[in-house]
Amino acid sequence: DPQGIVEAWNPAAARVFRTPASEIMGRNIKQIMPEGVAAKHDVYLTSYLRTGKKTMLDKTTSVKARRPAANSTSFEQFPATVSVMEVVKAGGAKQYVAYLRDDSRVSEIALNSRVARSIRQLSIVPIILIDP
Repeated sequence: DPQGIVEAWNPAAARVFRTPASEIMGRNIKQIMPEGVAAKHDVYLTSYLRTGKKTMLDKTTSVKARRPAANSTSFEQFPATVSVMEVVKAGGAKQYVAYLRDDSRVSEIALNSRVARSIRQLSIVPIILIDP
């Protein structure tokens, strides 16, 4: 909603963010943002509502998101791609819908590929890779 309160949370969001709907519904979306971004979120939202200048709306952006770390009480950041759209409901009320893709595996695969390429290029011994 225009105050950043979560009104819907689907099972995919619960899985990616390791947070059930019951723990985020009715709370501010800032809970899934890294602290630096979360601190500025209300300012961005207020500015948009006042000026109409879009900073995140109608764009696809690479971001860092935040979720509880697996088997821990701490939090971790993870790479994601997010698109946020504004929906105007009957009567003129505004809602915001975010589509998010967890890019953790993409980043992990890219890193492993770069490491493997570096090992092959820098090695002084013959390396043979066999694809099973």
